[in-house]
Amino acid sequence: SLRCEVECWPQCDIIWMFNPVSSSTEFRELPPSTEKNVLTFANVSRTNEGFYQCKAENKHGFLTQGFKLAVLYLEA
Repeated sequence: SLRCEVECWPQCDIIWMFNPVSSSTEFRELPPSTEKNVLTFANVSRTNEGFYQCKAENKHGFLTQGFKLAVLYLEA
């Protein structure tokens, strides 16, 4: 799980985004999760590897926090 810790007033909307390629700056928005400030992975695989951002936004502006997820695996 990745956790986006934020405190804001008025309350913020949390959006999670994903970019699988380090050479690109384009992130795609992920579907909302049940617990909006936590992004949970059920079964981690190579397809989950990449860069994640959480974006906290309200009427005063926004702030992003980045995460890099590296998946370690053994070749069979």
